[in-house]
Amino acid sequence: MPRSIASLHRLATGAPGSAQASQRSTQESQEPGETSHAGTLAHAVGEAALEIAKTSIRQAVAQHFEGDLKALRTALRTQGISDVQQCIALVLHYVGQACADAGIPLDDKRIDCVFDEARGCAVQAADQWEQARGFCSESLAVQEALRGHMTTARPHASLSALHADEFSGTPFGRIPPQARILLYVPPCRLDPLERALSEIQASRNATDAVKAGRRNPFMALLFNNEAAYLGNMAAGWKMIMEALRAPEPELSPDFIGRLHATAAATTPSAGTAGVASNFPIPPGNYSPDGLKEASAFFEGLRSEHGIDVSFEPVNDLGKGMYGVVRAQTDKKVMDAVMASWIDEYKAETIKADGLPDHEKSDAKVLAAIDLCQKLKRLHPFRDGNMRTFSTLLLNYLLAQQGESLTAIEDRKKLDGYSRREVLALVRKGQERVRALEQEA
Repeated sequence: MPRSIASLHRLATGAPGSAQASQRSTQESQEPGETSHAGTLAHAVGEAALEIAKTSIRQAVAQHFEGDLKALRTALRTQGISDVQQCIALVLHYVGQACADAGIPLDDKRIDCVFDEARGCAVQAADQWEQARGFCSESLAVQEALRGHMTTARPHASLSALHADEFSGTPFGRIPPQARILLYVPPCRLDPLERALSEIQASRNATDAVKAGRRNPFMALLFNNEAAYLGNMAAGWKMIMEALRAPEPELSPDFIGRLHATAAATTPSAGTAGVASNFPIPPGNYSPDGLKEASAFFEGLRSEHGIDVSFEPVNDLGKGMYGVVRAQTDKKVMDAVMASWIDEYKAETIKADGLPDHEKSDAKVLAAIDLCQKLKRLHPFRDGNMRTFSTLLLNYLLAQQGESLTAIEDRKKLDGYSRREVLALVRKGQERVRALEQEA
């Protein structure tokens, strides 16, 4: 049995003679009554890995936190990512590196201890800034982030949703756990952070440059400010993957309501009272062609379905901003509208089967985009519309068609981009997913 921390670390990190292999060989050679030896070894390996990770965290925060935070803010000054999110992202970066170095997997409860260590070290660093400099906005931002958002992230429970093996044999299951984050959160929010953090890491030395190439699944916690967001999204993915196994995959207003309730952790509405909605479409989330199509869509809601909705510039919210305001609409009316759109989608996919092969795929994907765009613009739920329509339902329809899943760079663009422009985004997102499937 190895005696040193270093040899235990080799076991924990999967080096020759890994923990799993050592435990297996130990168990195979045991005499009756020796099972406690393997358990003691496994515990020692785990505790050694935990101490290695904690030490790595302490060193990273002590040596690099203040400088890294300044560098991150410089790199992201035009990206619209808040100071608080940058603070959280930096700590998650250290957590990801420490757990990878120590061989602590996503489904190990010890990550909660590593997470607590990182939070404590960063808060202490913020306190030291304040003591050294008096009032310091950086320290206050760090403390707000780490004592607020990160205390509700529940890392082990949340990350277990990424690691779940219940997706085996499904299109979603082809994506390795560490890469699934991009089908939970928009890549446009994650990619700039990961690029900036990798550049900071790689600027130190050759060893750190190698580490910078790792994907960090802990970064998913940055977007977990809604309690159990990752778990809810995992439940939504599980629902649509299970629905695909049915001889006739379901698609109805009731199915859409249950999908939303699953992904947003709400109770499906059983009454007749619908909801009102209002949401902005800011510059960057629309195009000239998209505005024309959106304007025609909302006019159709008014004239064909009698739904009280407005779509117009709202300059008091910011230059170039558009706003959608829909009055409370009876749920029966909403369900009837959604059912008519579903029928149109089914008719279009049948029609597409008669097209030449080189046209068929685009025609079917455009039909899926049309349905999801209409539903997203209708905004039938108080919240959770983007995850329901721009991520889950869209991918459900693509998988039904035998298409690759997609990770659209910015899912808000379904509001204000044209259907052809969204098709290009979907195709690019499919390329991204195919690349994710190749990650080890």
